[in-house]
Amino acid sequence: MTLERVRELVAVGQPESLTLEYKEKYTPRVPVSVAAMANSYGGLILVGVTERDMDDRITGGPEGAIVDIVNGFHQTLEPPWVPEIIPVTLPETDGLMVLVVRVDPAKAPGPLLIKGAAPIRLHGRNSVADRSRLTQLITEAAPNRWLPACDFGRPNFPLTARARRRTSLCARGCSFRLTHPPPGARCPNEARGPSPTH
Repeated sequence: MTLERVRELVAVGQPESLTLEYKEKYTPRVPVSVAAMANSYGGLILVGVTERDMDDRITGGPEGAIVDIVNGFHQTLEPPWVPEIIPVTLPETDGLMVLVVRVDPAKAPGPLLIKGAAPIRLHGRNSVADRSRLTQLITEAAPNRWLPACDFGRPNFPLTARARRRTSLCARGCSFRLTHPPPGARCPNEARGPSPTH
């Protein structure tokens, strides 16, 4: 992201939308917007750009705002997550910069919550997901999560030959996985080798 690209976005006079938001400075609303974009379509938040109608809407902010933003994300977002932050220095200023916060939903550990609620983006504003949308967000995130297998071992009770054939795999002991592991991941229980048979 370059200053020219920031100027293009602002010069068009594009209002805030599903994927674009302006913040004159860091406020506690920035993490809410990050969560809403991560739970929706992603987007850009330009910190150091005012939404007021002015000749030059790029106001910039101090370099220290990066620390405030990162701390705000860690303290507010559940789970804590920091999206990509691109500092764009403003020439001929005393170190002022625009901070471009790029929210990519594919990289976010979704859904992102704030105080137990899942913000979403609607028509250039933030809202809270209803129960069906929250269920959808959780379902979409589930394939990306993998829990190690839980080996409950085999029960230690005698089985006749006939019962052994008819007993389900789970009654004799098995491993459970909630989802498929990511490529290249190894289950911790696989290192032990197969369980003994009775």
